[in-house]
Amino acid sequence: MNENLTVLDLFSGIGGFSLGLETAGAFRTVAFCEREPFPQAVLRKHWPGVPIYDDVRTIPTDELGRIDLICGGFPCQPWSVAGQQRGAEDDRDLWPAMATLIEKLRPQWVIGENVRGFVNEPMGLTRTVTDLHGIGYQVVTFILPAAGVGAPHRRDRVWIIAHRESDGREQGKQNIG
Repeated sequence: MNENLTVLDLFSGIGGFSLGLETAGAFRTVAFCEREPFPQAVLRKHWPGVPIYDDVRTIPTDELGRIDLICGGFPCQPWSVAGQQRGAEDDRDLWPAMATLIEKLRPQWVIGENVRGFVNEPMGLTRTVTDLHGIGYQVVTFILPAAGVGAPHRRDRVWIIAHRESDGREQGKQNIG
């Protein structure tokens, strides 16, 4: 089957995740979530007709259809050393909203990204990995510096790749064991 994998792109900015995924092939973005007007205009120009929601907490999941992959660089301000580092106490900590969408939509894949400061915070990477494990995902995390892909600066980023474990409900399968 040559059907594209459907993507819900959260905290979309100007569509970097979707551009990369669609360039890689076999991916089709079916919805964005971005609240800022300028990036929304860029998304509309490059992905005409693809809906753009402005609040991750109010995306109407029943309107999306099948989602195979959710991606997003959820807001880094709560974790960044350039900010106040309030972590989960910051109202911009939107990982819980992203986790809720993942749990509701149950995509096969999740790709997340955040700043290096996110790793050592109690409600940062550990919470994210624990949340994903708790809803049935295998998770791999790694840190990749921008210099590792040719940029002239370090700028470390934490990447989270998760794959849904079979829970015995897909396609009539049952767990044995």
